[in-house]
Amino acid sequence: ALGEMYGDAAAADWLDALPALTEQALTAGDGLTVERVAAPGGRSSLVILVRRADGTPAALKIAPPVAGPELERAALEHWNGWGAVRPLDAPELDVSGALLLERLHHEVSL
Repeated sequence: ALGEMYGDAAAADWLDALPALTEQALTAGDGLTVERVAAPGGRSSLVILVRRADGTPAALKIAPPVAGPELERAALEHWNGWGAVRPLDAPELDVSGALLLERLHHEVSL
C-alpha cells in the first residue's frame, strides 16, 4: 500500500527512517510514555498509543509526507472533534509527519 502511494524506493527509505522518526517524536513529545503500537495502525502510518506526562491517553501518529499529515492536521483542526479525533496541542512536537491525537475509546461517541 505504501509502495503504491509513494514508490517502492521512497517507501523503503521512509520505513528505514521510521525508527529514528519515532524516537525523535517520542523524545520531542515532552513526557510521552509508550503503551503499545496500535495494530493494525493504518495503511500508511504508524500509530502508537501513548500517555502524556499528565496521564492523558493519546495516539501518536507518524505518517510519510505523501500521506499529507499537514493536511490531515488542518482538517482535524477544522472539524474540531465533530466526527473525528481532535489533534492535541503539542507545540514541542515538531517532527516531520508526527501528529499527537486524542485517543478514542468505545464509551465516547464522535
